[in-house]
Amino acid sequence: CEIGLIVGTGSNACYVEEMRHIDMVEGDEGRMCINMEWGAFGDDGALDDIRTEFDQEIDMGSL
Repeated sequence: CEIGLIVGTGSNACYVEEMRHIDMVEGDEGRMCINMEWGAFGDDGALDDIRTEFDQEIDMGSL
């Protein structure tokens, strides 16, 4: 497993995936670096059911 992680005022990660597991790109040979762009994870409301009042307070204070 190969990963990269950036931690600063924000954070992000990437990992290396086998091409045969990537449906959006033609070809099965080789590997590709996948950028997670996780900074906006949950912005669509998908995590609202598990977010606590503390999560919401931290989010509001970090805008």
